Amino acid sequence: MPFYKGFSGHIKRIFKQCNIECVFSVANKLNCLIRLGKDRLTNGLNMCSVYKINCLICNACYIGQTKRHVQKRIKEHKSDISKHEGCRSVVSDHRLNNDHDFDWQNIEILHHESHLRKRLVAEMYFIKRHPEAINIQKDTDGFPVLYEPILRNI
Repeated sequence: MPFYKGFSGHIKRIFKQCNIECVFSVANKLNCLIRLGKDRLTNGLNMCSVYKINCLICNACYIGQTKRHVQKRIKEHKSDISKHEGCRSVVSDHRLNNDHDFDWQNIEILHHESHLRKRLVAEMYFIKRHPEAINIQKDTDGFPVLYEPILRNI
């Protein structure tokens, strides 16, 4: 029963006369006052995430995953363009070959997963789901073919 000061003591005595044990609870618990959960982080501070970067010019996008802060990984994507030709990522190749750039300010967080294997499967899922993804096909080699008909129907 909920506890009410001045009233609950009388009820407890009446119940005790009838051999009934009475237990009271507090109506306003602390969790009613304190919100559960954490503050939302900005996209750049998210960790253990699958993310998507959209091209500003065309419908192409890059989908990646990282354990670290997404902001740090995006910074690496930006600076990758200065590497030698054979060492560049698909993001840099798209930027140089098409004279396009990516929307670095609006990174989309697609999924959060702290377990690496699950995060890799989630990354493969999102790559397969986006037909305009510029990811190398090897990124999805581990994705079971069994799930492809399900992806086509989503």
